[in-house]
Amino acid sequence: MICVFTLVLQDGWASIQDAQNAAATRALFDLLPEQPLYHSMARPFRELWLGWYQQKEEGAGVSAEAEQQQEREEFVRWGVCHT
Repeated sequence: MICVFTLVLQDGWASIQDAQNAAATRALFDLLPEQPLYHSMARPFRELWLGWYQQKEEGAGVSAEAEQQQEREEFVRWGVCHT
């Protein structure tokens, strides 16, 4: 299995090492998002992790709402077709 990670950074990093650490942080997040690895990270990388986690949670809430709406619409269509 080959995994390809793409990291688009809005801000520049002070050093190549910081950029590499940011890329490693993203790779860890993609592999183990539910693990609280951010507790042991330096502040900028911890903040990146928490931001990604928050975006993931918000996206999950939106998709769950969309799924519920779709189920409602299917139920209504089924009722209209079978009455």
